[in-house]
Amino acid sequence: TEVTAPPRGVILQGSGPDVTRIQGPLLVEVPETMIAELSIHGGSPGLHIKASTTVEQVSIENAHGTGVRITADLVANNLSVVGTKMDDNERRFEGVTPSDGAGVWVEKSGRITWDSGLVIDSAWTSIRVEGYGRIDGVRIQDGGGVGIAVVAGEVVLTKLAVQRASGAGVLVAEGSFTATDMSVGDILETDIVALRAGVA
Repeated sequence: TEVTAPPRGVILQGSGPDVTRIQGPLLVEVPETMIAELSIHGGSPGLHIKASTTVEQVSIENAHGTGVRITADLVANNLSVVGTKMDDNERRFEGVTPSDGAGVWVEKSGRITWDSGLVIDSAWTSIRVEGYGRIDGVRIQDGGGVGIAVVAGEVVLTKLAVQRASGAGVLVAEGSFTATDMSVGDILETDIVALRAGVA
C-alpha cells in the first residue's frame, strides 16, 4: 500500500512494526503528522519529512540511498533504520565530506530530536547532519561508511554508540559537535578514503 501526504494532524497508527508494513516512499508534507508503530519498506527515501512530524516505534527498512530524509522538524522516539542500500558508484568523498545519502539525513532546513533507536547496516553514512540534531540513546552498527557525519549545523549527542563503521565513527567537517557518554569501537578500513579513526 502506498500512503502519501496525509492531511494535517493525522495519526498514522499501526499495530507494531512487525505487524503493520507499508511500502515506501512515505512523503509527509503537512504539519503535525504522527506516525506510530509501523514499518516502511523500500522507497528512495523510505520516509521524507517535509513538515513537522512525530514518529514513535517506527522502522525504516531496505530503502535506497536514504532511509529518512529530513527537511523540517522531526521528533523521533524508538526510530530504527535498517539496511539502507546504495550503489557502489554513489559512495564517494567530496574533499573530507561523504557524498549525499545516509540512513538518516538531516538537511540544512531539517531538525531532529531523537530519543532511542538504531541505524544498522547502512551501505554508506549512517547519520548525516547538515542542520540540527539532538540525538540521545541511538546505536549505530555495521555501516559501510562513516557512523555520523557532521557536515554543517549543530549536533548534540548523548549515549551514542558506534560499532563497526567504516572510515570514522564520527566525522566533523564543519559545524559544532558536542558529545556526552559516547562510545566508538571497531572502526574498519575502507578503500574509498584513507581514513580510520574513532572521531575525526
